[in-house]
Amino acid sequence: MAQSDAPPIRGFLFADLRGYTQFVEKHGDAAASELLTNYRTLVRAAVAQFQGAEIRTEGDGFYVVFPSASSAIRCGMAILEEAARSTAAAGGALRVGIGIHAGETVDNGEGLVGSAVNIAARVCALAAAGELLVTETVRGLVRTSIPLAFEPRGRRHLKGIREPIALFAIRPAGAASPSRARRLASRSPIGVQRGPVLAAFAALVGVAAVATVVLALGLLSDTDANHGAHGSGPAGRGSAAPSASATDLGAFPNAGEKALLARLDSSVSSFCRRAEVSDYPPMPKSPVAQQRYTVPVQVGLRCARGGSAPDIVWLWEVDPTFHEPGHKSFTEATVDTFFFREVANSSAALGDCATKDVAYTDWSFGLHSGKLLCDATPARARIDWIFDGEELIATAERDDGDGKALYRWWLEEGRLILH
Repeated sequence: MAQSDAPPIRGFLFADLRGYTQFVEKHGDAAASELLTNYRTLVRAAVAQFQGAEIRTEGDGFYVVFPSASSAIRCGMAILEEAARSTAAAGGALRVGIGIHAGETVDNGEGLVGSAVNIAARVCALAAAGELLVTETVRGLVRTSIPLAFEPRGRRHLKGIREPIALFAIRPAGAASPSRARRLASRSPIGVQRGPVLAAFAALVGVAAVATVVLALGLLSDTDANHGAHGSGPAGRGSAAPSASATDLGAFPNAGEKALLARLDSSVSSFCRRAEVSDYPPMPKSPVAQQRYTVPVQVGLRCARGGSAPDIVWLWEVDPTFHEPGHKSFTEATVDTFFFREVANSSAALGDCATKDVAYTDWSFGLHSGKLLCDATPARARIDWIFDGEELIATAERDDGDGKALYRWWLEEGRLILH
């Protein structure tokens, strides 16, 4: 019988440091160099342990080939375990995201090339810090040979790949999902946490005055500040006065825009351009701040996806020390204030966006968490979400009013857009 000439099935691992660009900006070149050295030492030790071949290293990215999918997974898990125990130069564990795919490739004399390599790189781009993502192919190869638990991440459209590919996050069998503990109190897929949301609301407006203030917010807000109104800017809510940051921002992308784009998943960032000043979201009124003003945007991106579940995704990086007009003591929590005033304007109740057209809740997924508001009308569906510890507001809109489709997108992709 003739020997098969089919190439072997190999495992392809890509690994990246998450937030490296921001680390350089915050801590400087010397600390970044130490961080990178520690990271490379850690990865190379794991690669050698599991018989991998380092094909290419560029900056904070590794491309490694293994003789099997199982050895690639064992290496990836070892990297994440060591990274979690490590301490970066400026404090904190190394934040690494890893993607693995398996398949056949062709050796053209300069290296292994083929679709399997491209898919592994795209999967890595989707992995959150501390997460190991694998494809359905990898799961099929190793599910009976390694004691692992596979957590579905949905089918994803990867850039340059025609068919959507099912992805899974993996962890040792018996280990709790990072987000499972936060979901025990609810059957909702994102886990409603009543305490933190209501506590945050109470901190902003006062427990005894919640009902009064919510009513006052609704009465004081202009019609064009409510959801469902038609106009320019996010959610068609009419433009507000230009922000103080409406100066010449230079060619796109400037330094701030580059930093934010680098943190976004390629499924979003490749569609982004600079948001116009007239698109900046207005801050809903409060009894204290009678005048309208624009959320203090430092970086604004408008990402038109062209026919995907959301028509447009907006991202706003805001100034956390903005001084609210008419409010002498307010200098922080700009993002939280925006969110809870949006909740008040929408008349949303605490609940699950999978079953309600208008609702708000806490959310958590992987290493990220925050707050979410969904608001669907026959004319337009909208989701706002913010990230704990981040001065970011994200908004996704769909102009056909299909709030359920928009929410499904958010579950599968939207909450994963930030690295």
